[in-house]
Amino acid sequence: MCNAYVFNSLQEFLTLRKFKVMVRPPKAPEVIEVGWRKPLSGWLKVNTNDAALASPRPAGAVGVFKNCFGNVIGYYTLPLGIALAFYEELATIVNAIFFASEKGWSRLWIESDSLYVVSILFGEI
Repeated sequence: MCNAYVFNSLQEFLTLRKFKVMVRPPKAPEVIEVGWRKPLSGWLKVNTNDAALASPRPAGAVGVFKNCFGNVIGYYTLPLGIALAFYEELATIVNAIFFASEKGWSRLWIESDSLYVVSILFGEI
């Protein structure tokens, strides 16, 4: 019997188990419970994210806009080409602001998983 690490998905896990490969998922460095809260009435919330495998790397960005009822009212996707992680995070938020501006949406709650970029935007760094 051989051993393997699982990195990608449940499908990968099930496939390896089918062939009796002992799998050892890597331990998460820290597990943080995350919840989504609706924005106040009259506000929109945009959740942003980027996707890539290494840095620099081919990258893309996405933003999903929801209203106070939790309904999706808009979204954008954007190829970023080859980019560094910092650029990806910053470009994702900047593009969310431009997208909202083009739609005339001025009350915007931006949610990002990049503490570094958020700190820069608030002038803390």
